[in-house]
Amino acid sequence: EARLPLAKPADKAAAARAARQVAQAKEAEERAAQNGETRTTPRQGSSTRPSGGQKSAQGPLNRTERNGLSLGIGRHFTPPPGMDPDVSVVMEVRLSTAGKLQGKPEMISAAGGSRGDQGTLRRNAIGALYDADKSGVFARLPSDKYDRWKRLKFRFSVKGIGVGS
Repeated sequence: EARLPLAKPADKAAAARAARQVAQAKEAEERAAQNGETRTTPRQGSSTRPSGGQKSAQGPLNRTERNGLSLGIGRHFTPPPGMDPDVSVVMEVRLSTAGKLQGKPEMISAAGGSRGDQGTLRRNAIGALYDADKSGVFARLPSDKYDRWKRLKFRFSVKGIGVGS
């Protein structure tokens, strides 16, 4: 079974900065759209250069984007007290182009501990995903990478949240 990385404290700070930058850019775009202006500069992460060693905007989510997701969801996730630290569940979500959950999050796998612990962790993970959706965590993802984030997997454990695609 593949292991998804957990966010480290230094990564969390970088992700928080990136999330603020993304939110500020979205707000600026929304204000410009309300004023009838059009954006003439390329979006952050996009390239105006031809390909050839340069990563395209269609590449996988980068570390900052993954950490931003982990932090954003982590604000809504509380591991059950007293849970075996080896229990983990992998959840998959489907997202709309607007960055909203489509359908219910699905548990892909569970490992460690008892079935009861796995079920409790699953319920907490689902609650965190719904709360993150309501607070707009997924809507901050770069629209030019939609093909990379329309389906995402998250590994929840007492130790934290890992993000895969």
